[in-house]
Amino acid sequence: MKKTKVTIIDKTGQAKKELKSELWLAMKKSAMEVEAKSIRIVPVDTGNLKGSITHRVTPDFGRIRGFVGTNVEYAPYIEFGHSKKAPQGFLRPALYMSRERINKFHRQALKNLERKFK
Repeated sequence: MKKTKVTIIDKTGQAKKELKSELWLAMKKSAMEVEAKSIRIVPVDTGNLKGSITHRVTPDFGRIRGFVGTNVEYAPYIEFGHSKKAPQGFLRPALYMSRERINKFHRQALKNLERKFK
């Protein structure tokens, strides 16, 4: 009987690192996309709200999370409205308008991984 030698190369550590890197980049691009759209559609009076919109990407218990928002205290009243003013959403509509590009960024991340480990 002929003997066959099998060599197993464990690339799970490298794959995990690459996956995290690709997903981080996809989330960063996604957050930047929503931020840019928010800045384009936010109603402007003084420009304070528009200038305060920013993004961040953070690790969170094994997940990668992207945040887009503002620290301006009156922003919720613009986004959701109040008793004397109708809502003038800028964050939620920006996310909705960005959904196809966000999906594209994440699909590209997976394609990049597939190409690296083929």
